[in-house]
Amino acid sequence: MEEAGVLKAQVRLVDPDLVGRGVNVMCQVRMKSHSPAERQAFEAFLHTKPEVMEAHSMSGEWDYLLRIVAEDVAGYERFLMRDLLNHANVATAASHFALSQVKYTTALPV
Repeated sequence: MEEAGVLKAQVRLVDPDLVGRGVNVMCQVRMKSHSPAERQAFEAFLHTKPEVMEAHSMSGEWDYLLRIVAEDVAGYERFLMRDLLNHANVATAASHFALSQVKYTTALPV
């Protein structure tokens, strides 16, 4: 499976609470422009932000769904106000705070 490229990098999972990243936020983002260049620029921007753990290009009303980790609500607010909403192509964002993690797995059902 490794030779076929099915198996990717090996990783160790870190407990976010023990490293001060216990706030988990799902953030929906709507873009001002949907041009390929603007989308590429936004996606490149996301790759520079370590607090963005996942980023998904979405169908429907919102353009992206991000999973962001922060040390606390104030830390997330700093990221939102200073970084995300200051990006030239971000029109708006909606934040949803996870109260608890009910299920988390990295194992694919194969």
